[in-house]
Amino acid sequence: MAGTRLCASRATGSWSNCRTACCRDTERRRTATTTWADVIMPDVKHVGGFGPLLGVMNASAGAVEVSPHNPAGPVSTAASLHAAVIHPDVVRTLEYAFDRKQTRRATGERVEGGMLLLSDKPGWGVEPPA
Repeated sequence: MAGTRLCASRATGSWSNCRTACCRDTERRRTATTTWADVIMPDVKHVGGFGPLLGVMNASAGAVEVSPHNPAGPVSTAASLHAAVIHPDVVRTLEYAFDRKQTRRATGERVEGGMLLLSDKPGWGVEPPA
């Protein structure tokens, strides 16, 4: 089963004005190929969705590592994970907001051996809690 390595820390880094700049193709491309950062952290919610997140990763290939900024819930996690699995050469670490109360497991997220596993369920693979 496919998955990606997790970053267990609470990330404080983000990238250049992610709410506005990276939503424009030219700014996204410039940020994704930067030489002033080792890792950029686009957030699927702020870059405009799954397609634009893939665009950031496509532009980043060979230039800079991408670690999706992922402090939100299961749908954002699923979208970020799917993008990470599509681009394993660009994404080595996925930020993951661990829940000490284990309520995130109710949505079907599975962590094994430090890897967040891709669901085999249809669509994003997210099941709403009962």
